[in-house]
Formats: sequence, structure tokens, C-alpha cells
Amino acid sequence: MRLNPHFSKFQEDYVYVTIQEKVEAFKQTNPQANILDLGIGDVSRPLAPGIVTAIQQAADDQLKMETFHGYGPKGGYSFLIEKILTNDYLDKGIHLNEKEIFISDGSKSDGAHIQDLFDDNVKIAVVDPFYPVYIDSNVMAGRAGEYDCKTRRWSQLIYLDANESNDFISDIPNEVVDVIYLNYPNNPTGKAINKDDLQRFVNYANENNALIVFDAAYEAFIQTDAMLHSIYECDGAKKCAIELKSFSKSAGFTGLRLGYMVIPEELAYDGQSLNQLWARREATKFNGASYIIQKAGAAVYEAATQKNLRENIQHYLTNAKRVKGALEGLGMQVYGGEDAPYLWLKSPKEQSSWEFFDDLFNKYQIISTPGSAYGANGEQFVRLSMFASDTVITELLQRLTK
Repeated sequence: MRLNPHFSKFQEDYVYVTIQEKVEAFKQTNPQANILDLGIGDVSRPLAPGIVTAIQQAADDQLKMETFHGYGPKGGYSFLIEKILTNDYLDKGIHLNEKEIFISDGSKSDGAHIQDLFDDNVKIAVVDPFYPVYIDSNVMAGRAGEYDCKTRRWSQLIYLDANESNDFISDIPNEVVDVIYLNYPNNPTGKAINKDDLQRFVNYANENNALIVFDAAYEAFIQTDAMLHSIYECDGAKKCAIELKSFSKSAGFTGLRLGYMVIPEELAYDGQSLNQLWARREATKFNGASYIIQKAGAAVYEAATQKNLRENIQHYLTNAKRVKGALEGLGMQVYGGEDAPYLWLKSPKEQSSWEFFDDLFNKYQIISTPGSAYGANGEQFVRLSMFASDTVITELLQRLTK
């Protein structure tokens, strides 16, 4: 049996595998070390009570013949989709219908699986730094070409530079591409995007018959009024954009897995509806998120739960503000933290992102994520996750101010 040859093109393990190996090796010789994990972006605060109650009630439903649920409806249950339409879109003046929402097990899965609809030879553009799933999934599918270890880039992908010089908002492509992956608020830089900047991408896509895959997994963290929560706030976006949303960070569902994708019915290429193609793809490859978890998702929109979730979001953003202030007080360059729970920290000296990671870890026992995991423009940077617990953040601030 022959295997997919494209897996062998990866030059290294997934970044968190390498980090875990370094941590375990350190623990062998330093078993008493108090290690502070600001690496992986996993939440630390518990689920809101209303969500837990909804899970318990939905589980009880499965005990009775008259309320038992097996396979759910294609696309997801109406009790969840209706709440999404009303609370996530209608209140922003965005009109969608139930058929345009597809419930999933998270935006990471959707970001990887959407390329099932792409031709093998589409030209793909990504903003650098980028969330790794956009590139890795296309490497696996054979669209990325060959990897250049010197440039840290794939030969068949188009990279849109986002760096300090342009405030981490890239320009539109200077050539014709078929697909553009955008992620705002951005992971890893923590940067959100305003309407003028995002409208440029929408205009480009419509003018060049391109598709935008817009990952808005962190939109609930946006605090700045001028920043957009949805690409459909831009004129003409329904004709060129798919939007990914997640419950993972906004509602603490990293251990539950729930998200959704918006595919407008008017979105079409080569005379084919992407909405209908995705529905066909889902019917073949996905049986839907469970009834119990979708009930938990519906509870997210209840007033009491929304209050709990806003408190959690403010807690994480307060973490970011405190840590960012401490780092800036040390004279370090740090970005993000206002509209997303990540800090993008630049090394104070000329070194690679892995060397910077090693310095922070070996000297201070702080786990970060090396910026190179997010592309060539991540060199000299590390990402710090502000989802850490109160105990970790308090200890971190003490170490930074010693």
C-alpha cells in the first residue's frame, strides 16, 4: 500500500510536540521546577454554570424514549442555528438564513477541511504570520510545493507579509490568487482589523474571482470599536467569503468542541454553489456535532451565561494588559493583547524564535510558543497565551519584576 507522499515533506514535528519534549527533558534534571505554561492557547477558567446545566439536561434527554436524539439534522439543530443568526449576525445588521450556517466540531477542523472543495492547482495566499492549519492541511493535499529551509516558505504558496512596518496588517496580493486565508483577530499577533483594511481584501477577491476564508475565532475578544467582528460587515463579502467561528475560547469549549462555518448561498464559482458542495461534503464525511454539545452551545446565548462569558473574556484581557505593561516596563517590544488574548513578544537581541524560547524557558521556566511556528515573519518573536490561570499570571509578574 502506498502512502500519501506529501506528509514526508514536513521538516519538523508539530511545534507543541517539540515543546513538550523540551519540557520533559528539563523536568528530568529539574523535578522541583515551577514551570509557567504560556504556550498552547487553552482556557483555564471553568465553564459557565448555564452551560453545564444545559449539558446535564441534554444528557438526561438521552435517558427517555420521547426525548432521545441520535443523528442530528444536516447542518445542525435549529435551536442553535437560530440563536447564532440572531445574536452573532442580525444584531450587526447581517442577514443570513439557516441553510447558510453549518455547525461543526470547531474552526480548526473547518479551516483544514474546507480545502476539500478546492482544485488541486489553486493558488493559495496566506498572511505571514499565520495559523499553521491553513498551510499544513494544504501541504497534506499536495498544493504547497516544496519547502525551502532557508526562507522557511513553501514554493507554491503566496505569502502576504504582516510585520511591524505595516502594523501586522498585510497588503492585498500583488498577483492573481484563488484563495486567501485571513485570521482576525490574528493568532499569533493579537491584531484585529478595521473595515477599510478588510474591505480592500473583499474588493480584491470580487475583482479577481477569489475566495476568502475568514477565521474569526477570536472575535468575541474585540474591544476596539473600529474593529470588525465579521467579514460580512464589508460590502460584497457574501459573494466572496466563508467565515469560521468557534466556541472554544469565547465560551471555554476547548474540551467540548463546537464551532460553525458560514457559507452564503450566493457564493459560487464555476457556476457551482459552494454552499451546496459543502453540504454534500458534510453528508459524506461528517455526522455532526452531538445533540448534547449543541445544547451547550445554545446555552451560550442565554443572558446569564453571556454575563459569565464576558467576565471570563475580561479576565483574560486583563491578564494581557498586566503582563504587557510589565514587559514594556522592562523595555521590551510587545504587541497585541487589546483585542485578542495573545501577546506577540519580540526578542531584545538578534536571535531566532527558538533561541528566544530557550532563553525564556531555561532562565525563567516560562513556556512560550516560538514565532517561527507561524511563519518566517515570526522569527525573533514568541507568542504568550494569556489564557493562563491566576496562579500562573501572578507568579509570572513576580518573576518579571524581580
